[in-house]
Amino acid sequence: MDSLPGRLIPETSSESPSTSREESSASTDSSLIPCSEIKWIRKIRREVTGAGIYYGIEVRGLKRWWINGIREESSGPWASPIVLAKKKVGSTRFCVDYRKLNEIRIKDSYPLPRTDDTLDALNGSQWFSTLDLNSGYWQVEIHPENREKTVFIPVQGLWQFKVMPFELCNTTVTFERLMETALRGLTSEACLVYLHDIIVGRRFEEHLNNIRKVFQRLRKANLKLSPKKRRFFRKDVSYLGRIISADGVKTDPEKTKALLDWPRPETVHDLRSFLGLCTYYSRFVRNFSAIARPLYKLTEARSNFNWTEECEKSFNNLKQALITSPVLTYPRTDLGYGYA
Repeated sequence: MDSLPGRLIPETSSESPSTSREESSASTDSSLIPCSEIKWIRKIRREVTGAGIYYGIEVRGLKRWWINGIREESSGPWASPIVLAKKKVGSTRFCVDYRKLNEIRIKDSYPLPRTDDTLDALNGSQWFSTLDLNSGYWQVEIHPENREKTVFIPVQGLWQFKVMPFELCNTTVTFERLMETALRGLTSEACLVYLHDIIVGRRFEEHLNNIRKVFQRLRKANLKLSPKKRRFFRKDVSYLGRIISADGVKTDPEKTKALLDWPRPETVHDLRSFLGLCTYYSRFVRNFSAIARPLYKLTEARSNFNWTEECEKSFNNLKQALITSPVLTYPRTDLGYGYA
């Protein structure tokens, strides 16, 4: 069921969202380390071969941001450079290099949810719906007095963000705090939230009521959903790289199939990339630490990258274990717990 009666569906938008909410403005102060020398960040202009191609990309990106109310003209001492990152699909993403600014920002220690622990709360659910916010970070307005710190250098002039850019530190925890505040009292009971991803569970009538509650909260907070990414009333759904169903949780084949053809790592960087994906699914592999130990030893600072037969065996065993991983059932809270 991909659609719901109009009375259930909150405002959604495929365009960039409105950012006129006091709640979000208040949550995006730009805390900086107190130091008289941090007022000035040197303008770092990039040297790019084929500047004409990149010029066109910048102009299109800036025009889109202008039309959607993402940025505005600026002036002042702050300035960070533009970078153009390649996407996996071959297109180019327009980014800002805020590394210098991030170095002097005070880090927010607000915790993100532990995914595996929160999914246990779906025990007893028969129906599932998933929701995804539309350009979630851009739904958080930056307080006007802090916008000048986000200034970046495009092809001409200086521009600053009116909404929260992806590249600033603390944006992730700021957004998680906003979502948990908007859905307070519903999380774990009616839904689970991880940043812009929401999953709603329980049996049919309860599920329907839970969706209503979530929509009401999102509308109250003026948070808009992505029409293309919502899935309603499914027996199983993909959520955070896992397949969720009444039977339990398993790895998403679309995510783990990359492991099947993963080449043998040639560098520590390559190995860490492989282990990063494996670690994300470590809960599905019995004795994961023991199996992966030879590979982790290769990533140690004093270790020479010497790929042994033991490493090859560990590498192949991890791939096989993740590709054939089991369905993890939900904990039976009705049976109680005890120490063995």
